Amino acid sequence: MNGVIYSRVSSTNDRQNTERQIIDLKKFGDKNDIQIVKIFSEKISGSKLNTDRTVLLECLQFVKSEKIDYVLFSELSRLGRNILEVQEVIKWFSDNKINAYFDKEKLTLLNENGDVSPTTSVLITCLGMVSQIERENIKYRLNSGREQAKHKGVKMGRKVGSIETTEKKKKKYPITICLLKKGYKLTDILTISNSKGEKISLSTLKRLKKTIL
Repeated sequence: MNGVIYSRVSSTNDRQNTERQIIDLKKFGDKNDIQIVKIFSEKISGSKLNTDRTVLLECLQFVKSEKIDYVLFSELSRLGRNILEVQEVIKWFSDNKINAYFDKEKLTLLNENGDVSPTTSVLITCLGMVSQIERENIKYRLNSGREQAKHKGVKMGRKVGSIETTEKKKKKYPITICLLKKGYKLTDILTISNSKGEKISLSTLKRLKKTIL
């Protein structure tokens, strides 16, 4: 059997990386005779829509076109923290008869007949709901903390001098800016820029378009 690894962390800075996820999933692949043919890594919030997650979309396109047997995830929340988004990808796997494995939950999506068992379906729905509730609770606590800080006179937002200048943006995103000036669609720019190692989110791309063009 062959397989790919999809790993994701929410933070776009250097404090988080996908190394641990990849190491654990490689071990699982070795133990279960799954040959890992490609690794997809992404730094983006789990609250983002699937349409904004260019690496995930690239992964799904690859496994379908290359007839990959397995996609390995460190946990179900790597698919996202929105239950509807998670269910959408799960249905896609089921429709295309591509199996998925979630290491933390020790959960395999398809059975030997290539179907999603009722038990697995219920577990995924329940775990997805727990993940979404957890995210909403975190969001509530953060917003509550910000409001309390404002009442105490704490200044919120970026520190003075932390906003990148136009020149810095030109040096950081040369490929993206070139494609913007050529009139490429934003979705195409995201795919091309990220595939060439120039990691950029849709929100950053939209801000860049306003400031550069």
